[in-house]
Amino acid sequence: MAVKVIEEHEYLKLLERLEKLEQKVASLEKTAVQWLTTDQACQQLQCGREKLDSLRKSGKIEYRKIGATYRYLASSIADCYEETIKAKSGRGKKLPKLANQSKKRLS
Repeated sequence: MAVKVIEEHEYLKLLERLEKLEQKVASLEKTAVQWLTTDQACQQLQCGREKLDSLRKSGKIEYRKIGATYRYLASSIADCYEETIKAKSGRGKKLPKLANQSKKRLS
């Protein structure tokens, strides 16, 4: 194994660059966009594929078509769920939390 010797100031510059890179990666992880499969979106909304198709076609949820499959923006699914809760809450029904926010599923 070969040993390389570098000067201290070069070593410190390298450490500084690594720290900046680490900060950039952490920043990107915080702002990463999450996309859900059709099954995941249905599970989050607690609905069937037909309802999900209807929401997609009506423009109520953001999606991308990749090949023959659809991917749904997770934040859009959450917003749609919240709108549904607000619409139904006026009818006196007790509604469950979004599927991924609670391990208990209410009937």
